[in-house]
Amino acid sequence: MKSHGATRTFGLLTSGGDCPGLDALIRGVADAATTRYNMNIIGFAGGFRGLIDGDAHTLKSENFSGMLIPGGSTRIGDSTGAAAPRSAALHDAAVGVAEAEAAIDSYRRFQLDCIVAIGGYDALKTAYHLSRHGLNVIAIPKTINNNIWCTDITYGFHSAVEIACEAIGRLHSTARSHNRIMVTEVMGHTTGWLALYAGLAADADVILMPETPYRIEHLHEHLKQRAERGIHHSIVVVAEGALSEAQGRERFSPGRSKYHQSNLGYHIAEQLESVTGIETRVTVLGHQQRGGAPSAYDRILATRFGAGVADMLHEGAFGRMAALKGNDTARCRLAEVAGMLRKVPPQHDLLTAARAVGTCFGTPPA
Repeated sequence: MKSHGATRTFGLLTSGGDCPGLDALIRGVADAATTRYNMNIIGFAGGFRGLIDGDAHTLKSENFSGMLIPGGSTRIGDSTGAAAPRSAALHDAAVGVAEAEAAIDSYRRFQLDCIVAIGGYDALKTAYHLSRHGLNVIAIPKTINNNIWCTDITYGFHSAVEIACEAIGRLHSTARSHNRIMVTEVMGHTTGWLALYAGLAADADVILMPETPYRIEHLHEHLKQRAERGIHHSIVVVAEGALSEAQGRERFSPGRSKYHQSNLGYHIAEQLESVTGIETRVTVLGHQQRGGAPSAYDRILATRFGAGVADMLHEGAFGRMAALKGNDTARCRLAEVAGMLRKVPPQHDLLTAARAVGTCFGTPPA
């Protein structure tokens, strides 16, 4: 059996919500670290809050049995439950000093050599903040939004695309049989990756994203041209953070509540029905995109990330994030990742392909 190398004991935590492949990732890290390098693992419940409060327990190999296939929850405990609130403020040095000191105290008390933090955009900022306080930290990106800088794909994204694509595909027959416009709102926060991939795969006629602010006039013209060709139904995919040109960088917010996070899909549907006269219906997929068993791709990617992080722990490659570049796993410095949002670039090849097959983005034709 190999030696511990740079790491004998590390802490493991997950920050944020559920994500397809999370269990597979934890299994990948834990199995490789314990069987290949004989490391000890301390699991912190409730994400960074667990680290701050010292809410931890030792993880054994039997804790990871059968974890490859289950969905996006975690047996460690993420940071979305009422008993384990998110600790987003920790990344802000102005308000997070006391929390950082408590985290450092837990790090020393459990005699950790490193913290492995699994999470999204905010979690990466928190991880970097802790690394600046002198802790050894390795991060693993976790989000269905695919909006993490320095990695081509985040695990969980592929599964969310599959779910959204299937849902959108099922709406085609309804749209066609009733001559309706069917609007489907998908997740993605302030980026359009999920809408772009799912919309293109499901043959959407219109895709609206934050990166390409739309004008209702262009949508009207596109749908009018379809009607002139005898096509009186359409599929419109809307990213939850999509913007109109008039809104600029401000997201649509009227009607927001705890139970209805966004009215954007309904707002666009009302606009389209008003200008086209075509009956329009809305489907908001919401959290369905984050649940269920991960795709085979995400299980494999999560396992690759996990095994790669075990190697990073052994080598002492701290202050870095696991990533995918092309077909290869890679390592990115946290200092280059934290606070950086990966948006769909204007010349992305999928945008080019979508426009080539006639997809409208609510902008003037190229």
